[in-house]
Amino acid sequence: MRRLFFISLIFVVMASLCSQTLGKPSTSAIKLRPGTASKEKWAYGIGITPPWENGGILWVNFPEHLEYSDSGRGISRYSDKRENAWKMERQDKFAHYEIDSLTEKGVKVEAAAEVIEPNKVRFSMKIINNSKYLTLDNVKPLLCYQYRTLTGFPQWVDNFKYIYVVIDGQIKALADIPTKNPETKAKGATVKPHPPYRTDFVSRQGGWIDDPLDLALSVVTSQDDKRAAILLGEPGRSMLANANIPCLHADPYYGHIKPGETKIGTVTVIFVEGDWRAEVKKIMEADKKSQPKDKTCVSSQSTKARECDNWQKLHPEWIFCDDFEKVQDLSVNYDDSRYGESSGLSVTKKDPFSGSYSLEQHYTPGKPAGWVLKFVGDNPHMTSPGDKINEIYYRYYHKFEKGFTGMPQKMARIKVQEETQGWDGALGIYQWVNNKILCADKRTYLYGEKRFQWLPVTYSTLDFSNPANIGRWICIEVRIKLNTPGKSDGIIQYWADGKQILLDTGLPLGNEADSKGLNMVMWDCYWAGKSPKEQSRFYDNLVISTAPIGPVHK
Repeated sequence: MRRLFFISLIFVVMASLCSQTLGKPSTSAIKLRPGTASKEKWAYGIGITPPWENGGILWVNFPEHLEYSDSGRGISRYSDKRENAWKMERQDKFAHYEIDSLTEKGVKVEAAAEVIEPNKVRFSMKIINNSKYLTLDNVKPLLCYQYRTLTGFPQWVDNFKYIYVVIDGQIKALADIPTKNPETKAKGATVKPHPPYRTDFVSRQGGWIDDPLDLALSVVTSQDDKRAAILLGEPGRSMLANANIPCLHADPYYGHIKPGETKIGTVTVIFVEGDWRAEVKKIMEADKKSQPKDKTCVSSQSTKARECDNWQKLHPEWIFCDDFEKVQDLSVNYDDSRYGESSGLSVTKKDPFSGSYSLEQHYTPGKPAGWVLKFVGDNPHMTSPGDKINEIYYRYYHKFEKGFTGMPQKMARIKVQEETQGWDGALGIYQWVNNKILCADKRTYLYGEKRFQWLPVTYSTLDFSNPANIGRWICIEVRIKLNTPGKSDGIIQYWADGKQILLDTGLPLGNEADSKGLNMVMWDCYWAGKSPKEQSRFYDNLVISTAPIGPVHK
């Protein structure tokens, strides 16, 4: 026993020495805690202990101000009359809060901070506009990261020598970027392609930077240049550095938020010890690859396109786009979903079609599967319904993993949901797999006869019993055109990899003059007979549009 005790003791001592010698950051090193950097009370203040020995603390005012409109109307501010809103979980690795705006009725803010890697913390802020008539125009977040309490970092003198941004592919110190007032204590700039907006605070001090930034990336380093805190705001809007506090921003872009809309922005904090420039160059390279280069149509597994970047501007005919790159929380972009451990549905890095993420349905024998659902158009379940849609296209990439056994019945569906007809609605077009062949099953409401009817199943030419259709990404697009009221002239059309595989015409598709139109799209992984083994299928690059979409543009 004594011998075993001394052997165990030796291993403990060796492990302790190794951990001290290597000094590598670990997930357990970063801690979150609510609080403030000063005696002043912050309603949304939170501190981050970095993964460095005796590293100090990075205080975050999240937000300092959250404003909208040209007059700077407040949604939430650090001075709100409430106790600190942050709630801590997971041994101080995750924090969150959900609050109602004290000034704007119907507006909610949900924030989260999570340690996602040994040296990274991701902050997110979701703004939910549940008001009836109020549009939050030109939302401007001011998310303040106060670095003075990080050990060895600049205080109030020569701050701009230690703060860096990226302009025209170059990493530049703020001290080297000329501004109208060389002695200014505040500098700021906007990220391409956004125009400057409400720059008074910086402009009055002569610190506005005319050249736009490549991305919302700000870096502050220790005075010996051996440590750095990198801020990356996505989607990027602006940068602000205020030496009077001192603090640094890399604020995300929200634009306008209409009644019924929800938008989210993130800021990732990256702590680096050593060559921080190499980390910044990696971020720059990833951003460069995400930019659209040409319009060559491709349908290949190796594509690196990120078509959902700036999709609202590039594709005004699109209603929705999700490639899972910006947001991995399925509750953000979908109106209903079943995901997580109980269903096996989650965003994963395991097998993306493009970028770094895709949606994985992992089947476990005996367990149910998940779904994601999006309301569109004039849907009665939306807070602020839109216009009626009579013709719609939706497209997605799908893959059954190599060696997939058996076949789940469901792929996707689209509906016309009415207030009085419950979940099924006036029309359901189900993209199902029957005998391993992709088909269209239709349940429609016959208004003249006041009854529902299942129409004959239509089969496509996409056969999953063909081994060539397993283990590869397939681009699937669907077109639905509702019938003219009183006529049977509706159309269902499918494409796979850009080639038509199904056309069904002359259909009564649940449309009358006063019906709601097409208003719900769902991607569904249900398997009635359950999977015979643990295996996965994947979805990526989901798009809903009022015009043809086609395969991803490289």
